[in-house]
Amino acid sequence: MNKPSPTTREVGAFEPSLLELKAGAKVLDSAYITTRYPDSIAGNLTPSEYYDKEDAEECIEHADSICTAARQALSL
Repeated sequence: MNKPSPTTREVGAFEPSLLELKAGAKVLDSAYITTRYPDSIAGNLTPSEYYDKEDAEECIEHADSICTAARQALSL
């Protein structure tokens, strides 16, 4: 199990409910890495071959949830 990064700990101290979004953030992090560095995809696939519409929709949902939660936390 990975330890939370300092940023994750700081965010959790500021607003504990944001830690619930960690799994979605990890999905986005993984998608960022493979689209930014396509050679990290096994099998010599391009990102457009590796990802499908459902993957994109999942990433959009996670990003939307994180942005909404951040807006709410900052408006306190």
